[in-house]
Amino acid sequence: MCHGAAMCKSGFGCVGLEVNRGLEKCAVLWQEAVPPSWISDTNAGEGRFTDQFKAERWRRVIVLRLCIPAGVPDTERLTMAKKTPVQLVKDQFGSKAELAGRLAAVLNRPESETAEEFVVRLSKASNTQLLRLWSAEERAKSEFGGRAALVSAVVKFKFPFKGNAGFQAKLETYTTARLLHMHDVLKKASKG
Repeated sequence: MCHGAAMCKSGFGCVGLEVNRGLEKCAVLWQEAVPPSWISDTNAGEGRFTDQFKAERWRRVIVLRLCIPAGVPDTERLTMAKKTPVQLVKDQFGSKAELAGRLAAVLNRPESETAEEFVVRLSKASNTQLLRLWSAEERAKSEFGGRAALVSAVVKFKFPFKGNAGFQAKLETYTTARLLHMHDVLKKASKG
């Protein structure tokens, strides 16, 4: 899907158009993206493929060429891709060990583990898991001021008129991500 006629590199704004309909209006990009042998002679003006498999294979390439904003140079197209978890960890924290150390400082450590054992255990988790834990802790800190305020917010949504000490004690054992999910669900239910 294109960003709109003003930003479309092709100049015609292909918002909501089928890829083939968009290609009919932008023959220059069509000729750049697809080898001529893949287009049948009878349908060349309509921009149709002779082989459906090849059409699906090149669909993403064609859409990319049509929908890149006009101000983005060709050399930056490859950098627009989503970064991998390893790249995100290296960019934001420097290393996986650094992220594990920061998480160990903010997560609740089991009493049976020492701090070093906890860091080692966190270091064995995948980068995706560590980033998910970090984003949950950061969201709880930024939106609620901490885990205790998040727990009290969930209790307030569940029991609006009076608190429930047993429920609050149970919530203290939940992970931060689970508490955030419960808060979102209860908040949505209270609006509806």
